[in-house]
Amino acid sequence: LTLMSEVSTFVSDHKTTILAALGLSVGLFGMYKLTTHEDVRAAWTIKHKLWTTLFSSQEDHVAYYYTELGDDIQDDFAYESPNQKRQVNADTADSLWLNVGYWKHAKDYKTAGKDMALLLAKTAGFKPSATVLDVGCGFGEQDLLWASEFGVKISAIDLTPVHVDIARKRISARSLENLISCNLGNATKLEFPDNSFDHVTALECAFHFKTREDFLKEAFRVLKPGGTLVIADLLPKKDKKINGFLQKLGRWYTFIPEENMYPHETYAKKLEECGFLETVFMDVSRDCFPGFAYYGTGKQRIVSPVHRLPSEFIENAYLEWYLYSGVEEYHIIKAQKPN
Repeated sequence: LTLMSEVSTFVSDHKTTILAALGLSVGLFGMYKLTTHEDVRAAWTIKHKLWTTLFSSQEDHVAYYYTELGDDIQDDFAYESPNQKRQVNADTADSLWLNVGYWKHAKDYKTAGKDMALLLAKTAGFKPSATVLDVGCGFGEQDLLWASEFGVKISAIDLTPVHVDIARKRISARSLENLISCNLGNATKLEFPDNSFDHVTALECAFHFKTREDFLKEAFRVLKPGGTLVIADLLPKKDKKINGFLQKLGRWYTFIPEENMYPHETYAKKLEECGFLETVFMDVSRDCFPGFAYYGTGKQRIVSPVHRLPSEFIENAYLEWYLYSGVEEYHIIKAQKPN
């Protein structure tokens, strides 16, 4: 009876939201022709998304999103030709990147994912035995690379249980347990003491955090004096419209909180307010979005460097991201905690 009373009160207090969600559910569900497994899966994903929007936390939303995504991105991008496409065994796969990639010199997705991780490491200035907290680690691909290439000691955390499970298996398979630990964790509520790490990294995940600003405060707290925060992040452009219907729907579907939709100028101020000094923003949009978009078309699995892509394709790559999320810039961000 108590539960029924609480549900009744909730429904009464959120009647408008529930009706709107149900209406949207019917409309979106009707867009699908349920004739294939993929169509059924898409429809059920929308149904679950509506349910979690009403009754779950942002952390649950993001964990569900990436559980559903699984290693699908590898199915699409890991092979040099469509004929090589196969189901990835996540435990033994050669690589499991979950980022847009850095395409300045890369000609395939595996290299682009690796180059993005190396760009973060170079920006942070990794040295042997340095301590690193990697938040939103995904399958831990960058952690395997960083430990092997630079000899850093990494504490990796992620909200998604399947990510942590697979990352642990891959760490063990490479005998890197002495350098990498991986656990479930929330980037906005870090369970580490003050002044614990030389570096904190967030590879293409901070835009999901509710809120990103809470993460920045926590990163500042756990960094040692003189430590660095390095983030690869997606941002809107200053003074551009970002509240169109498709943009807000896209952010809702991919779990990007509205609180995180601010340009890099505002981002820099938030870092300074947290106490960081010497903040640097490097816009690498041109070396990220077009290559990822072109490689994903399936027309040509090995691409030329992105600066050689047709200009109209590059413009459309930016436009697609902007139209369906409001995001239009990709930045590598570095900030230092004062000594």
